[in-house]
Amino acid sequence: MVNKHRINLTLVYFLAFTIVSSVLAFHIIVKAYDSFDNTELTYAVNQ
Repeated sequence: MVNKHRINLTLVYFLAFTIVSSVLAFHIIVKAYDSFDNTELTYAVNQ
């Protein structure tokens, strides 16, 4: 019983860590993308 509970807790921690890592990576990518000069891309999208 204890082992099963521990496995479930580990799985929950792993999922939480994965979600947090994904969110952080997404924010880093967006921040890096915003730091670039993307006027050409904006022009292409507006066309």
